[in-house]
Amino acid sequence: MQPYTPQYLHDQAKRTAPTRYFFYQQTVWHDAPICLDIGCGAGAITPEMTQKIPQSTAVGFDIDHELVTQGAHDSQNNHALHFLLADATSLPLRAGIIDFALDHFTLLWIPNRMQALKEITETLHSHGILACIEPDYAGRIELFNKTTILSPKPPFPIVTALIRLGADPFTGGHLPRELRQLPFDQIQYGILSWTYDAEAMKTEIQSEAQLLQEKGLEWNLPAVIYTPIFWIYARKFHKE
Repeated sequence: MQPYTPQYLHDQAKRTAPTRYFFYQQTVWHDAPICLDIGCGAGAITPEMTQKIPQSTAVGFDIDHELVTQGAHDSQNNHALHFLLADATSLPLRAGIIDFALDHFTLLWIPNRMQALKEITETLHSHGILACIEPDYAGRIELFNKTTILSPKPPFPIVTALIRLGADPFTGGHLPRELRQLPFDQIQYGILSWTYDAEAMKTEIQSEAQLLQEKGLEWNLPAVIYTPIFWIYARKFHKE
């Protein structure tokens, strides 16, 4: 279950927008493509696909009934948008129907990630694209003074909290290797530059602090935080 506030998720999606636009620009689109928003929540990103991708239909799915219902209600006048209540490890979608699947901070919350990846891969047609944006807290840095070169030693409280919630905070670093076990080629990946100070990121910091408080974990507010965010772009190939 995603523990962060809607405002946090909104700000997060806004910050990663250039990377998603990069994904859209890299993809070779066919007529009337069908896109999949993995773990869409209430649909913060799903409508973007129909706006940025010509003639596209977008399907968002999530395991949270309340969020999917909200997304469907908010987009009821957009006939190119569809919302589905579904589990990523058992998708009720026809094989080979999806042109482009987007994972935006969702796979880290799925305990059986490999099964979910297999299901998602099955929905992609030959040469379909899976694009992911996921964190890897193994490289987390917290500085309490902008001129300090030393930081506290891991594990950081947020890593402990995420693990207690059932998440894998190291998903971003694991995904390239995991995708090589599936029928993907042309796997590209890199790390977003995501450094920020506490003043500029009040909403995110407050949401993270609240989560840690709920888990009974102490956290001294840092002046600077850096968390590596991986982007991964992979094309499915057809196995003979």
